[in-house]
Amino acid sequence: MKNTIYISFLAIFSLFVITVSTPSCKKAKESKIIGVWKSIPLHSSWDDETYWEFTPGGNLYRIYNGVPSDTGTYFIEQNLFEGYVTIDNLSEIGGENVNGRYRIEKLNKTILNILREVDPYGNNGYKRREFVKQ
Repeated sequence: MKNTIYISFLAIFSLFVITVSTPSCKKAKESKIIGVWKSIPLHSSWDDETYWEFTPGGNLYRIYNGVPSDTGTYFIEQNLFEGYVTIDNLSEIGGENVNGRYRIEKLNKTILNILREVDPYGNNGYKRREFVKQ
């Protein structure tokens, strides 16, 4: 009997901790992503300089070779174990579509690594992006 009560209490307490901590993880990611990020080329043929600027209002500005190129939107999601950023309304540049839902693999004060798992068309279009904060 005591064992059943203990297990029930532990389960309820665990659910409470998870419920309370998930929104705080989302807020932490939202505050860390704000700012200007320089895209790191992942291929030797990429010689373009691209910057992404995430704003507190959910806007995303892209600067391509020193020229503001387009504006999109983003929002952060947090589930139990992982965070995601969904990017929308950015134009294709050089045939590259960067819109979609990205899993946040690493986000701290200086590094942002994201991996797109789903593109806007529902395809599993994996695309990795790495950035350093400016």
